[in-house]
Amino acid sequence: MNKLFIFTALILSFQMSRAHEGHDKLPSAQISKMVPPGQVKMTPHLFVEVKEEKGTVKVLVFDHDKKDIPTKEVVIAAFIKFPRGSKSEKVNFYPVDNMFEAKIDAKNTHRYILNMTVSYGGKSEKMTFNIEPQ
Repeated sequence: MNKLFIFTALILSFQMSRAHEGHDKLPSAQISKMVPPGQVKMTPHLFVEVKEEKGTVKVLVFDHDKKDIPTKEVVIAAFIKFPRGSKSEKVNFYPVDNMFEAKIDAKNTHRYILNMTVSYGGKSEKMTFNIEPQ
């Protein structure tokens, strides 16, 4: 009986170790186009990557083939919500090269929530990002 138990445990542990192969890598880092990588959210039609650097939030929109979508084809409506604030504040993103940027005063908070609606090709996608200012 002990031999059967040990044999079964060995077989299961071998299968479990193989089932998790490659799970130590972050999928968003593999999808990311920014260096260093930002937060990536996937929709059925596109990827949206957001990164904060010294008070500037950058947004890059690209398709599933990792090709940038021109900024003139994308519309972003965004609001930020601070942890202690009672209401959301509108944020205006402006095109800069192949991405969008907005200057955001974090008001000495450690994090805030960025709610966005990204419209492209007649379809709108809502998403939320937790931003931790650097």
